[in-house]
Amino acid sequence: MDLLAREVRQACGKVSAYWARHPTAAVRAFDSVVTLPRSRSTTDACWVTTRVEEDTDRSAGDGPRVPFAAAGWVRLWEHQADGPDGSAAVFQLVPVRCLVEERWDGGDDSDSSYVPARWFEQRVACWRR
Repeated sequence: MDLLAREVRQACGKVSAYWARHPTAAVRAFDSVVTLPRSRSTTDACWVTTRVEEDTDRSAGDGPRVPFAAAGWVRLWEHQADGPDGSAAVFQLVPVRCLVEERWDGGDDSDSSYVPARWFEQRVACWRR
């Protein structure tokens, strides 16, 4: 018996399919739990983690690399965080929410000669709201 709703499983499937088109992405999907944003509670979730060693597609300001926006998902801006080395966002398509965390080498502001490494990591957790 599957503990996750069909809609949750489909959301993770869309993320996996999105990254399957990237020839150098190492993708791993698994079930676990997620700590809900702004909470200490956890719930069952599916996860998709991705790592790209030589990422040529990452450019600042483009937003999370997920297939949600074009499919009618709404970004919940109250769960948004951005920084020089990563970002986090939550998307919702009722009854599912997905947390998208991304990391990259944002450089070194104190060293103008520093060349950032080109790796990129993403962790997506989806759960039933």
